[in-house]
Amino acid sequence: MKSAGVYWLLVFIILIPLWGEFVCYTGSAGLDVFCSTSGVQVGDINGDGLFDLMFTARDFGIFLFIADSPFHFNESDWSLPTLGYTRGATLLDIDNDSTLDMFVAFLYSPTLLFRNNGSSFVDITSLWGLDVPDQGEGTACLDYNRDGKIDIFVGRYHAVKNLFHNNGASLTDVTSAAGFDDILDGNDLPSVADFDGNRWTDISISGNENYIRLFHNNGDGTFSDTCISTDFNTGGHDWADFDNDGDMDLAVIGEDRPYIFKNNGGTFVEVGESLGIAETYAGLGGCNWGDYDNDGWVDLLITQTSESFLYRNIYGTNFENVTSIEGLDTISNACGAAFADFDEDGFLDIAVSRWEDGPKSVLKNQRANNYSWIEIDLEGAESPRNPVGTEVSVFIDTMRFTRQVGSNHGYASQNPYRIHFGLGYVRPAVIDSIVINWTSGRRDTYRSVVPNHIYSFIEDTASIYENNSGSRGKNMFYVIGKTIVLNSHTKGTIQVFDIMGRLILSKELSGKFSGNKIELSKCPAGVYFLKLNNNGNDKTIKKVVILK
Repeated sequence: MKSAGVYWLLVFIILIPLWGEFVCYTGSAGLDVFCSTSGVQVGDINGDGLFDLMFTARDFGIFLFIADSPFHFNESDWSLPTLGYTRGATLLDIDNDSTLDMFVAFLYSPTLLFRNNGSSFVDITSLWGLDVPDQGEGTACLDYNRDGKIDIFVGRYHAVKNLFHNNGASLTDVTSAAGFDDILDGNDLPSVADFDGNRWTDISISGNENYIRLFHNNGDGTFSDTCISTDFNTGGHDWADFDNDGDMDLAVIGEDRPYIFKNNGGTFVEVGESLGIAETYAGLGGCNWGDYDNDGWVDLLITQTSESFLYRNIYGTNFENVTSIEGLDTISNACGAAFADFDEDGFLDIAVSRWEDGPKSVLKNQRANNYSWIEIDLEGAESPRNPVGTEVSVFIDTMRFTRQVGSNHGYASQNPYRIHFGLGYVRPAVIDSIVINWTSGRRDTYRSVVPNHIYSFIEDTASIYENNSGSRGKNMFYVIGKTIVLNSHTKGTIQVFDIMGRLILSKELSGKFSGNKIELSKCPAGVYFLKLNNNGNDKTIKKVVILK
């Protein structure tokens, strides 16, 4: 008997990595604010390396929670509006200064645009010329004309949907020129993706109609309008490649059940019911894609004002309801949700917005398995700083895993711009290649990348070489052996990254020649990238090769 007990104990220990569940934090996370909120937006708002939370609320405007640790937040006001019915909001870098700004839509008052100054949001709505009077419910951002600046889109309820072009320091209303001026239906929850594969970011809108509008970006500043019909009115939707065939598929909440539309080369076929997505009562809510178990196949989270569900993707051929198994059967009265790896352990956690005076929550993913993963931060150069619409593909043997940098997801919510890949059973020493198709049209390829890390890739750094043969006075810096010397009086911050985009060191520059030397003596031979921010005015990216 004793040996049998030991046997079963060993079996249990062996199987622990195969089991997992989400643990809900509310009061202990500092989120026990009881008011009715719609969406949740996740991003590093104060630039300290931790993901913060923002909630849109009926009658209360915006709630902002700044993280002081991965699962603990402090409520802050940051001079945000406190009144007004809000549903949609988007964190974005409107001025390309590396901080997350924000615009928010109000149902009964004008849409507002805020610039992030590091410790508060400043209203720049009038300064930038944004004019959306009311009926704003959903928001999204994209670089629709590929000029390197992020543009904004506002979904309005039974009113014209508005598209604004970013001129760099102002916005121009291009709604009519783009072809949106006759769109007056009840769909008001936008999202963005390149769903037709032409390398131009498209726009989709769902909500309150028995169809989803698809606006194909024609690449000339105009959009072509088509629809996907559904049997019932729709809620929030999200895009992902659920079958790993390289194109974006669509999930959307219907009044009877969630729908999955498989992308067949630009046409869409509903496959959710045949893949095991059961009938549910939806109410308000949305769908969000994320590979929570890192098996290489994106799973489907459904949050509703009735009850929520988690469906595990089985090799793109079937979906299994794992709500109870994974500890999500207690998540009721939900509305918006977002996937984010708050503690940077390689597993996606969940943030949930509650409807009807429910507390807000973060759910820690305590799953423990040996699957590989990779997470990637992207910084545009010719593309916007947050390059919405950029597509990243990871290739391992015969497998291809594809993600796109999105804007808004599910029901009026937003994942962080960092993208996450689970790599599943494939456990290579290195990933064969990572191919980045930037919004600008550039393509970068990185080979032999080590998995199970978080990487930062800067656009086109794979093809920029430092030329040390010219005059020292004309260069921002030059290299002598393993010493980097910057020109005198240069102030700002210099960062050194290795070939994989990992930060090796960061140094504040004093402006004194003797203090503007950086020793790389401990760095082995190889290729490094140096990024110089000169007091926020200029950015220089150089490639340096260190020889033995």
